[in-house]
This record gives sequence, C-alpha cells and structure tokens, in this order.
Amino acid sequence: MSDFESGYEENTSDESQTDDMATETTSSSSAAAVPGEIAGVTADRLRGFIERIERLEEEKKGIADDIKEVYAESKALGFLYAPETVVCMYNQ
Repeated sequence: MSDFESGYEENTSDESQTDDMATETTSSSSAAAVPGEIAGVTADRLRGFIERIERLEEEKKGIADDIKEVYAESKALGFLYAPETVVCMYNQ
C-alpha cells in the first residue's frame, strides 16, 4: 500500500469519527427549535396529513350520498324498511 493510500484511510477514519460526533451533537440538541418543525414533524409533512384527511372526508361524504341514493331507490321499489333492518342486524 502506498503512503497516499494509507494516509487516505487514516483521514477517512478521522472523518467518520467526526461525523459520529456531529450526529451525537445533533441528536442531543433535539430540544432546540427548528423553524417549520413541530415535535419532529415538519410543516410539509403535517400539510400532507391534512390533505389526505380532507380527501378521505370528501370520499366519505360521497359514499354517504351513494348509500342514501340506494335506500331511496329501494324505497321507490317498495322495500320500505327491509334494507335498513337487514343492515342494522348485520352490523350487530
């Protein structure tokens, strides 16, 4: 092994130790406030959660409307209480 390669290996091991110390310093100072971060959750991630919840709420509203339409259709065909009764019994 040449002097250059052995010197390079020594420098790399020194850098890894420095990186380890930097990681420890960063993790130990987690109490410090980071702009745009709340309890380890960034604003972008929080925004993503909120958007997903809003989308799911819209889908839930659409499904509820579909269920109302099916009940109305069944009542129009003469099934006044049977679908609601069966669904209620099924859920118990």
